Amino acid sequence: MTGTQRDRLFAEQTLRYPGFGAYAEKTAGVRTIPVLALRRS
Repeated sequence: MTGTQRDRLFAEQTLRYPGFGAYAEKTAGVRTIPVLALRRS
């Protein structure tokens, strides 16, 4: 995912699992944590 869609989904994930937010803070400015969308085929 990219852009605002990625940011929205990452924010949702950090509400469910605060560790994601903590890790993002530690790596701020160094890397952006990717968000992937998985779909059944």
